[in-house]
Amino acid sequence: MPSIISSLTSEQIAGLTSATLRALNTEDWAAFSSEQIKALTTSQVSTLSSFAIKALSTDQFAFFDTEDIAKLTTSALLGMSSEHVKAMDSEQAAALTTTQLGSFTTQQFTALETSDLQALSSDVFKVLTSRQIGALGTDQLAAIESADLAQLSTAALRGITSENIDAFSSEQIRALGTSQFQSLTTQQLKGLSTEQMAALETEDLRALTTAQIRVLTTEQLNGLGTDQFAALTTAQVASLTTQQFAGIETADLQALGTDQFRVVNSAQLGALGTDQLAAIETADVAVLSTAALRGITSENIDAFTTEQIRALSTNQVLTLTTQQLRGLSTEQMAALETQDLRALSTAQIRVLTTEQLNALTTEQVATLTTAQVASLTAAQVTGMETADLQALGTDQFRVLSSAQVGAMTTEQLAAIETADLAVLSTNAIRGITSENIDAFTTEQIQALGTGQVQSLTTQQLKGLSTEQMAALESQDLRALSTAQIRVLTTEQLNALTTEQVGTLTTAQVASLTNQQVAGMETADLQALGTDQFRVLSSAQVGAMTTEQLAAIETADIAVISTAALRGITSENIDAFTTEQIRALSTAQIQSLTTQQLKGLSTEQMAALETQDLRALSTAQIRVLSTEQLNALTTEQVATLTTAQVASLTNQQVAGMET
Repeated sequence: MPSIISSLTSEQIAGLTSATLRALNTEDWAAFSSEQIKALTTSQVSTLSSFAIKALSTDQFAFFDTEDIAKLTTSALLGMSSEHVKAMDSEQAAALTTTQLGSFTTQQFTALETSDLQALSSDVFKVLTSRQIGALGTDQLAAIESADLAQLSTAALRGITSENIDAFSSEQIRALGTSQFQSLTTQQLKGLSTEQMAALETEDLRALTTAQIRVLTTEQLNGLGTDQFAALTTAQVASLTTQQFAGIETADLQALGTDQFRVVNSAQLGALGTDQLAAIETADVAVLSTAALRGITSENIDAFTTEQIRALSTNQVLTLTTQQLRGLSTEQMAALETQDLRALSTAQIRVLTTEQLNALTTEQVATLTTAQVASLTAAQVTGMETADLQALGTDQFRVLSSAQVGAMTTEQLAAIETADLAVLSTNAIRGITSENIDAFTTEQIQALGTGQVQSLTTQQLKGLSTEQMAALESQDLRALSTAQIRVLTTEQLNALTTEQVGTLTTAQVASLTNQQVAGMETADLQALGTDQFRVLSSAQVGAMTTEQLAAIETADIAVISTAALRGITSENIDAFTTEQIRALSTAQIQSLTTQQLKGLSTEQMAALETQDLRALSTAQIRVLSTEQLNALTTEQVATLTTAQVASLTNQQVAGMET
């Protein structure tokens, strides 16, 4: 039979029936020459079986013209080997119908040369299956023309492996439609190269689901251009993982708009590094949610620039955690807007360090609310700079507690302005230690109100310096209680001016201790008035030195009570001058003890008024010495009463001068 086949003419070949053709065996088909193959009509070719196709050599198959190729049935095509497919030229490949190509096995499809693939019509690509596309190698995939790639069904496209998908060129990536991109599996998306990511059209990128976005690597995201980043939907931005967000380049962060930053969450923001945080534009910082802001770590929050800090809204600042506030740098503290600073809660204020508080400008300090000032810890107050203390107003000083004022250093106390000092509560004033109270200047002492001076503890009063004592206003001095007066030292009392001493109340004078009286300067004693001398006790008068007694003015001597007068010792009574003796009243002379009378000097005896001498009792007369009696003038002796004369002792009479 092969010999018969080889002898047939082209006309005879064209006349063979389909039955005859089906009866041919492998050897018969092998005997066909190229001319005989060409002689087969299109009708004959359309009846060929898969057996016939399989029996043909690749050289024989190559002689089918395009019309014949197009007429091969899908069953006949089952006989095509990979070699047959490879033997086709581009024109033959282009002749394949969509039905034929749709029936191709993966082995057949992968046998197509890149030129054959490029020769296929766009309609053919519409019917390709995922198995066929998935079987293509990287060279074949890269050879598909952009227009043909755009015709692939989403199902077919999903057939490409994640290892091969990076074969697509940037042009091919741009040719893919939005729905095709949406259909890509997460594994395929992970297989895209950075160049392919950069080639994505913005509408295609925006079409990706959040699940697809979340599988992209940091490298892939950084492969996107700033325009692409700017095109991301808010849902896509919100879906980014912390790892993805942490890997975003600063230029890409700056490309995001305010709508996108509004949806950033705390985990995402917390994942950013210091360089990234510092790169966020101020308009974007201003729209961050309070929840997102709280995600920034206390270690990283100092990355914000002063411009970014100023961009924060009051509500944003208010929601910062105490740990975040403690993490703010001194420059950031100084950059806080006054309304933002005032919005901080007392709990937030209390966690600020001394360095942070001292970083505030005086203008900022001056705007602190009274509640904020009242919440400052003792340690915070101690660390405040004097300029900041002076920046506080009277309303703020009114709310200071005793613990806060007590925590102030001497430098701070001395720096308080007089107007502010005047409004401190009495409770706050009592917080100052006795060791520090002498830090107040004389102007500050004079600024204290009467109620404030009255509120000073005895320990505080003992701590006042002599200069401060001299600065006390008379009304403040008069307001001191007797208990307060009694704790003053001799030095403090002597520091008072004569004008101050002269204003002491009778109760205050009466409360002076013996030691205080004994230490008074003569000028201060002379400054006391008659009302004050009237209240002196015997112990007080008895405590006076001879210099003090001699300095008492005659008007004051005359009002000393008889009880007080009896307090003078017999050793000291001779300190009175003759003028003072003459100033004593008859009752006062009568009240003198026998020991006091015995202590009178001859000059004092001679100075006694006759009525005072006549008032002495016989007991008082009998204790007088011969010298005292002889000191009396003849006029005084002549006025002695008969009772007094009758009471004289023999010794007194014997000693009288003639």
